[in-house]
Amino acid sequence: MASHRLLKYLLSASFIAGLTRASLKYKESKTNQKNDQLLSPYLGNWHMQDPAGLFSGQLLIDAEENIVLNGKAMKGSVTALTKDQLVYTDHFGYELTFKVQDENNLTLLDSADDKTYLLKKID
Repeated sequence: MASHRLLKYLLSASFIAGLTRASLKYKESKTNQKNDQLLSPYLGNWHMQDPAGLFSGQLLIDAEENIVLNGKAMKGSVTALTKDQLVYTDHFGYELTFKVQDENNLTLLDSADDKTYLLKKID
């Protein structure tokens, strides 16, 4: 009789754990889809140049939220992502704030040197 109750308890606990796991996976999937939609305007290769024309380079933003500047991966992570902007915080704590101008242009505010760069999409 005690083993029968134990079996019922184990089956109930297993069922509840399965439901919880499925619910968490669904929420995670829904969140990932939303992040993919928010990230899509920023994805791709970008040519960047400072307003004075002293610096130019190439910047890549990929679907894994990595940023590569002139072939070198930056250390940091996306700390904010909305329909209006993407904020990437580097390992020193400085923020790179990207804003969409249109489908082929972004602006980038670099908090380390307090400069704004224009980014043009490379096909």
